[in-house]
Amino acid sequence: MAKEYGGLLDTRLVFSTFKEYKSRRGIIIKLFTQMNTQEIWIYQWFIFSRPLLSDKQKDFIWNELNGFIYWEG
Repeated sequence: MAKEYGGLLDTRLVFSTFKEYKSRRGIIIKLFTQMNTQEIWIYQWFIFSRPLLSDKQKDFIWNELNGFIYWEG
């Protein structure tokens, strides 16, 4: 794992806004696919704790990471 955010997450996985997520989506998806079960649970907690995202945006991100949505871009 690269630099850590609070000892839990690789800093490349961290974002605050939906726009920031979209700009990092490629690396986030790549790193997400390499996570173990515990890391996935922690990341799910991280996503759903973002105060600047709507519930719809949080659901979109989680669904995209889990392969329910494919975004080419």
